[in-house]
Amino acid sequence: MKTRISVQERLKDLRVERGLNLEELSQKTGISKSALASYESDDNKEINHGSLIALADFYEVSIDYLFCRTENREQINTPLSELHLTDEAVELLKQFNGFSYFSGMGDIISRLEDHVTSVRQKTTPIIDFEKNNVLYHYPVNKDKLKIGKFCSIACGAKFLFTSANHAMESLSTYPFPIFFEEWGLDAKNICDAWDNRGDIVIGNDVWIGYEAVILSGVTIGDGAIIGTRAVVTKDVPSYTIVGGVPAKPIRKRFDEETIQKLEEIRWWDWEEERIKKNIQAIQSGDISMLERMN
Repeated sequence: MKTRISVQERLKDLRVERGLNLEELSQKTGISKSALASYESDDNKEINHGSLIALADFYEVSIDYLFCRTENREQINTPLSELHLTDEAVELLKQFNGFSYFSGMGDIISRLEDHVTSVRQKTTPIIDFEKNNVLYHYPVNKDKLKIGKFCSIACGAKFLFTSANHAMESLSTYPFPIFFEEWGLDAKNICDAWDNRGDIVIGNDVWIGYEAVILSGVTIGDGAIIGTRAVVTKDVPSYTIVGGVPAKPIRKRFDEETIQKLEEIRWWDWEEERIKKNIQAIQSGDISMLERMN
C-alpha cells in the first residue's frame, strides 16, 4: 500500500518538477529561502497564510493539494455559473459527481469542449487522462506520448515516462541529482537522475488491455494488441499480440501478406465517409473484401 505523502514532500516534489533550487523559488515567490527550506524539511513548521497562497498560485495547484488532502492539483470550488459554458456542456457536467462545482476554470473549459465534441462524434471522452494514466511525465524531459487513430485503451492502462527510470549505468540507483541542494549538485543536471528513453509512440488501431503498462521509449506498431496487465518494455511490431511481464510476442494477428496489405491500405487515414462505407469490409476479417470495396 502506498504511504501517504507529507506536506513537506509535496512542496519539494513541486519545486523539483519545475527544476528550481530554493534560491530561484525564493526570487519567484517572494518567500525567503530559509522559510522555504523549513517548509520542506520541518514537520512542525507552520506555513503562514500568505506563503500558502503564494505557493499554491505559483505552482497552479489547490491548497488542498498542497496539504495532501486531494490528488487533484487544480483549483476547486468554481461555481458552474462562472464557467460560461453552453447548456449542453452544463448538462454534461451534471453527469459527474460534484456537479455544483468544478475545478481548473481555464483547463476544464477546454476539456469540456473536447468532451462535448467526443460525445457528438460518438467517441470515448478523455477526462483527466494525463493525471490518471500518464505518469512521471515532467516537462523538463521534453518527452511525449503519441497516440494514433482508432486506438482502444482499457481502464487502468498506464504510460510510464522517463522520470520513472532510475539511472541503471550508475553504481547506485539512488537519484542524487533530484536532491541537488542536499548534495551540492547543479540543478541543471537534474535529468541525470534517470535514463531518458524518449517518447512513447502508439500506432493506429492499437488495443491496450486492462491495467497494461507501457514504459518510456516504447513504440507499438499499427494493429497490435497488448494483453491485460502486460508490462511492455520493448517495441511491439505491427499486428502482434503480446502479453506477460515483461510482455512477449504471443502470435501475429494475420499472415504476413495480410499485414503488408493493411499497412499499405492504411484505412485509418481515410475520410470519415469512406470509412463508413467500408465498415462491413473492415470488420469482415477478409482483406480481399476490403480491397474489392476500394
